[in-house]
Amino acid sequence: MSDPGIRARIQAEFKSHPELSLRFLQIDVHMRVAYLAGIVESDEMKRKIGQVVGSVAGVRVVINNLLVQD
Repeated sequence: MSDPGIRARIQAEFKSHPELSLRFLQIDVHMRVAYLAGIVESDEMKRKIGQVVGSVAGVRVVINNLLVQD
């Protein structure tokens, strides 16, 4: 699967998780590695987003660079 295809699957997966906001989230995929950047509200949300992205078919590794807003 191509990187753009994986990115599209990741975005589609978030539709089934309305509690997770993509508003301040950037997702890039390169060579099946998903890179997450942005700001989230809690450590729990950071963890959950990483889990959701990691569960998507085609994602080999998740680099979770999300920052928790204080």
